[in-house]
Amino acid sequence: MAVIALVLTACGGQDKGSGPTEPDGDTGRDSPLVGTWHTTGEDPALGGPVDVLLEIQAAGTLRVTVTQSAGASLSFPGTWALVENVLQLRGAWFQPDGGVDVRWDVNGDVLILIAADGNSQNWERRR
Repeated sequence: MAVIALVLTACGGQDKGSGPTEPDGDTGRDSPLVGTWHTTGEDPALGGPVDVLLEIQAAGTLRVTVTQSAGASLSFPGTWALVENVLQLRGAWFQPDGGVDVRWDVNGDVLILIAADGNSQNWERRR
């Protein structure tokens, strides 16, 4: 599974220090989205297999941490919001436009993100 094909695309030449744009919508500690989520996949831009952590925080912020098989990590700040049952993810990691909107579902400890083209990706909750 290509992690990048659905939600996360490589940072490319983007400046990791640039701040995320603010999405419109609701965030909050009561959201089932709040927590740390993990997935694995292939990222051709980073040279192969990666582990990805998506930390969704109650304050409407997030952090994406990508770890390559050799152990190197990259971390990217961002924001999130829910707008009419759509999860808006914004930040330097979400290329090429700095953001992505996905449908979502939480089934127990699995977060399912669904792209506009119908492709889906499962993320497991980390405690």
